[in-house]
Amino acid sequence: MADSNSSSSSSDSCDENNSPITFQELGVENWLIKICNSVNIFHPTRIQQLCLPLIIKENRNVIGSSDTGTGKTICYCFSILQDLNKNMYSIFALILLPTTELVFQVVDIFQLYGIKIGVKILSCIGGFSLIEQRKQIYYKPHIVIGTPGRVSNILNNCEDIKICFKRLKYLVLDEADLLLQKYFETNLKIVLNNLPEDKNNERKTLFFSSTINESLHLLKKTFCFNNDVKKLVLINVNKKRKPLKNLDQRFIYLETIVQLNYLIYILENKLSNLSGIIFAANSYKCELICNVLQMSGIGSVVSIHTAKNQQKRISSLLRFKNGLCKILVATDLISRGIDIPKVAFVINFDFPNNTIQYIHRVGRTARANRKGLAISFVDKKDKQVFNDVKKIMKEKLKPYVIDKQDALKNLFKIGKIIKMAELKLEEQKEIKQDGEMLRQRVFRM
Repeated sequence: MADSNSSSSSSDSCDENNSPITFQELGVENWLIKICNSVNIFHPTRIQQLCLPLIIKENRNVIGSSDTGTGKTICYCFSILQDLNKNMYSIFALILLPTTELVFQVVDIFQLYGIKIGVKILSCIGGFSLIEQRKQIYYKPHIVIGTPGRVSNILNNCEDIKICFKRLKYLVLDEADLLLQKYFETNLKIVLNNLPEDKNNERKTLFFSSTINESLHLLKKTFCFNNDVKKLVLINVNKKRKPLKNLDQRFIYLETIVQLNYLIYILENKLSNLSGIIFAANSYKCELICNVLQMSGIGSVVSIHTAKNQQKRISSLLRFKNGLCKILVATDLISRGIDIPKVAFVINFDFPNNTIQYIHRVGRTARANRKGLAISFVDKKDKQVFNDVKKIMKEKLKPYVIDKQDALKNLFKIGKIIKMAELKLEEQKEIKQDGEMLRQRVFRM
């Protein structure tokens, strides 16, 4: 989720709402509204209209769900900062997110809206000194924002650190549907088990997500407190999934062996000079595509995947966000929540594993009332998931027509480039291929 309402995406906050409801009516104070107006945010979105009063006025625990790009981050950002301004103590809020990239994005949002009250924020992520981050906890920042893995490392078996959280007023799980999956289970348990008990029942626990899954439904049923007021309230703006507005969705059936030929043809002839994201299934393929595009002279290209260290990932994302490069090749590491409003297109080089993943990926474009294009490469192995996506998107998902002869006119030239790129990756030994499938050179001619 982590969909920002910063100045770079100001219209995200009003793209779905034309009602006269104001932030003031929802309980938001004037100093926050002035900052909103300064970044061209004037009206709350539907999710903000429903969640902000529950958190600010009624002190409820909330599960909030709405489409990506609708300003869910504002729901907890405003609530926390407004509450903190009344009583500036530490540590006031802990916010958990699934990826480093989302952590940095949410930190930026809190810095934007919290600058006038002097908010102190600590980001806790891997790739940086654990000892140094523990030291920073002792300096008692107001808000800690991090990934479950690093926060669990900081908290685990450290009583002095745990005490720093004894007055914690807010606990937020952003992209909650993902955080509640098995992958994060161990670290999340460590975090929750090491937080001091909320003896006075004053802590607010908030969950936000673009999608509601079984874990969140179960959470609502089992989440209980000593009084009815603090029970968990589910706000689901997405009760029925609708095809995304302003998004032209296309697909093309391709054999794996010619995918790179078609990709290069499309980028050179159909999407020239436009900014976009190409999604690949794994780190090796990500880096291979990136190298092939660079060797083919397709402008400036960067990649993001888990095999890259944190600093390189952050650098690549910033270069793409700031327009220093046009094309980002990535795994699903950035398919959720990352807010880059001027993405003109998304290409699913590898088709997503499920419909939710598809929605998150294509949601990286057509943001903030801009038009966007999503092109998906489909082969035989994708048949089941592709049919599931078609059922949801219906007539919105249309064939992408390309002249085969034109697309394959440089077949042998690109084949040589692919081989060179593969050899380069072998020499660099930067990508660890864990499993025989990844070791196969699927694009060798």
